[in-house]
Amino acid sequence: MNWFSGEIQEAIEKSIKEKKLFIVFVKDNGENSHLLNAMWNDEQILSLFNDGQSINIMISVDSVTGKQFAAIYSVPYVPSTYLINNEGIPIDIIPGVLPVNEFKQRLLNALKTQESKRLESVVSSEKRLESEVQSENNLRKSEDKIETSPLAADTEEAQKSVQEKQLAKEMTNKEKAEALLERSRIIKQQKEKEKLKEQEKNRVREGQELSLAKRELAERQAALLAAEISKRKAEEKAAREKLREQLRLDKIEKNARFEMEKKSRNEALTEKKQAVASPVLKAESNSTRIQFRLPDGSSLSNQFPADAMFLSLHDFICKHMRESNLRLTTLFPKYEFTTSDMEKSLRELSLVPNASIIVSPGKPQVVSTPQSLPISIIIFIFYPLISLYYWVLSFFSTTTSQQPSIVSQNDEGDKLDTSHYNSNKNIRKRNNQSNIRQLQRDENDDDENNTWNGNSTQQM
Repeated sequence: MNWFSGEIQEAIEKSIKEKKLFIVFVKDNGENSHLLNAMWNDEQILSLFNDGQSINIMISVDSVTGKQFAAIYSVPYVPSTYLINNEGIPIDIIPGVLPVNEFKQRLLNALKTQESKRLESVVSSEKRLESEVQSENNLRKSEDKIETSPLAADTEEAQKSVQEKQLAKEMTNKEKAEALLERSRIIKQQKEKEKLKEQEKNRVREGQELSLAKRELAERQAALLAAEISKRKAEEKAAREKLREQLRLDKIEKNARFEMEKKSRNEALTEKKQAVASPVLKAESNSTRIQFRLPDGSSLSNQFPADAMFLSLHDFICKHMRESNLRLTTLFPKYEFTTSDMEKSLRELSLVPNASIIVSPGKPQVVSTPQSLPISIIIFIFYPLISLYYWVLSFFSTTTSQQPSIVSQNDEGDKLDTSHYNSNKNIRKRNNQSNIRQLQRDENDDDENNTWNGNSTQQM
């Protein structure tokens, strides 16, 4: 496009002088301005301006020229194209970027409007010139007639006639001049009124076009914003769904892996427990380990057949204590064995696979004879002292608690099993990994190595 290289004032003066259409392209540094500038260089647009029918100028909205132009014509939208006639009135204002065909049509309409006004002005000028020439010719003809009329016989009358004619001529010329001035004034007023009407129409049309352009721009921006928001929401929703699905798959995979590991651990633990417990259960199913808590505070352990009678256990402890009147009880549950339990097996009495029995002196048998009364009184008085003596002696004795283990035998006799008592392989020891400790004594107490199982009996 061939843009005017001078100042905007020079372009306006040239447009008025040559009565050409004045085109102003207002731009900025935006993308739409670059698109509109490229449209101006399109072949379809350039073909309209080959005859030089317009004065074209391109200005930046941020420049001094652009600010001066915005002070005269409002610039609500950039880029814009202003099509102004030679009287300074905008014929059309094209906001933004339009399709090439529509843009070309609006430019063509503006060029046609300007050309029609120019032709009307030329025609009116020619008519005015013809009327002036005609009036001048008529005046000359009238003067010629007066000059060629016959002379008066009388010179004085001739002079008077000439003076009157000159005066009439002067009056006629003056009236004609006044009439012409009045006529020109009326024509000028009519033109001014028509010009004001045209300006008002153009102003109204310009305002309507600007309002329409603003509304279209707002609608396009709202549509673009709504589309952008919808697109962003759809993308966010898709991302959330993808993340939720990924989390669900990760959770399923994690649970499956955890279940497999748990199953593997449980299987390994079960196999290990079965491997460890099978020989123990097999051994414990046929025998039981009984711990006796003696009156002096010491303990004695022995192993018996699980199906042996309780009588064999009673005979064993009686033989060891060298006392036949003994009281055998359990704490958990609290139970005292009687003569009715002698014929029951240890399994029936829930003493399998291990148990703890408290041994205490039985009730003294009272013989209702006169000779036994003094002895009973003596025993009643000294029995607490004897018990206290044995109890104190248990703290200082180092050999009392180290009794040899006894291996149960049949009803004819029992043998002592010293190797089993001294061996610590079958004794479950407490876990010493915690921070809780206990005071140690010189003697070894088997109670410290015993644990309680579920049936309220001690496990050795």
